[in-house]
Amino acid sequence: MSGKLIDFSEQEVLDCEPYSNGCISGWVNKAFDWIISNNGIASANDYSYTANKGDCKASQGIFDGPNCPVDSKDTNHCLLIVGYDSVDGEDYWILKNSWGMSWGMNGYMRMKRNTNKTYGVCAVNAWAYNPVK
Repeated sequence: MSGKLIDFSEQEVLDCEPYSNGCISGWVNKAFDWIISNNGIASANDYSYTANKGDCKASQGIFDGPNCPVDSKDTNHCLLIVGYDSVDGEDYWILKNSWGMSWGMNGYMRMKRNTNKTYGVCAVNAWAYNPVK
């Protein structure tokens, strides 16, 4: 223990946890489940409190598609796979979104790869295209 108290970001939970309706009768257990699935929570300095629900901006975990159907090939958005890596034995894709730098981790996200899902997390493997000249 360091003896230091770290202020965690209530705003990240408010913006990113999808089940609790924020400050309107939220569920503590759902918030903790989200923090665990996100591999942690940002500090209050990195994701400051605004007292209003906003867009999720700073998820730094590895997204594993908790709301995506397991074997679906359906998608409703395109992302660009720009790389891959692993952390603590967990493989992930590095994806770039078209929504700009205010989304995710400066416009990028990490999505779990090498899963037992037929088409990958949220069908990321179902519609891969590789342009060639």
